[in-house]
Order: sequence, then structure tokens, then C-alpha cells
Amino acid sequence: MEFKDKTVLAFCGIANPDRFFSLLQRIGAKVVLSLAFADHYPYPEKSIKRIKEIFEELRPDAAVTTEKDAVKLTGPGGLAAQQPLYYLKIGLELDQEFYELFNF
Repeated sequence: MEFKDKTVLAFCGIANPDRFFSLLQRIGAKVVLSLAFADHYPYPEKSIKRIKEIFEELRPDAAVTTEKDAVKLTGPGGLAAQQPLYYLKIGLELDQEFYELFNF
């Protein structure tokens, strides 16, 4: 999905959620609400229910989270079964200098 000019409910349970929310804004998403949970948040049923309620109330184009969080929200009764749920796939690139430190 292209997020440019789309309204999104953004949420995540990562150590630095502001970077995730900023990334969504940089790619043109219109974040109507951002929810930050603790790192490694397990998303109990109560939290999933609350996210669903917020989604129904705000009616954004999609809910967006991180890949790490999305795996916790799939399956029967999960958030992904009810709303359009997308995740950003995050990659890591290291400079060559990093590898040189370890003689790779």
C-alpha cells in the first residue's frame, strides 16, 4: 500500500517509537493518532480490543505498525482479521567500516 496522503492509525511496541512515527510522516502518511506501547509489548486481548475501538471511531484508511508487532496481531480474532493492518518492513544497513572493525 502506498501511504502518501492516506490517514493511518499508527501504533508500535518498540524502544524508540518516535522514529517509527516520524518515518510514517516522512513517507507522506497522515497520522491521525499514534499509540506507543512498551518495547516487546505482548498485545493482550484488552489492548487489541482498544485499538479496534479507536480504529472504528477514527475511521482511518489503515492501521500501521512495525513488522515486529504485526506478527503478534495475526490469527483468528487478531487485529489483522478485523481491520486493514499494514506493517513497515524495517531493514538494517551497516557501513563497511563496521565490518572492518571485526575483520569480516
